[in-house]
Amino acid sequence: MGLNVPFSRSEGLPSIHKAAKQGSEKIGLVINAMQHGMIYVGTGVLPAVSHPESMSSTLGPGPEVQNRLGSFVGAMSASFQVQPPDAPPPGDIATGEAYGERVAGITLRLAK
Repeated sequence: MGLNVPFSRSEGLPSIHKAAKQGSEKIGLVINAMQHGMIYVGTGVLPAVSHPESMSSTLGPGPEVQNRLGSFVGAMSASFQVQPPDAPPPGDIATGEAYGERVAGITLRLAK
């Protein structure tokens, strides 16, 4: 699941995008946000921010790693066909929470 939040200052509501496959293209959302005068908030973190050494492994980051899919555009999660409560994995939940805090912080700064 990819969660991307272009924030519209005029509307004050996020736009949510869910993707079924890992690494789905999100640039269209950024372009759409720009075309409509929105401010797009990226993740602001590097891939595998909580365990950067996992990027050197052939297995890559595990499910406990924050931003394991390496998105800069927005929070992403890959749960494949796994249903809750087994999905999304803990690292993806942490990524979403951190992204929500980032969006809230930027929103508060813009509201001043």
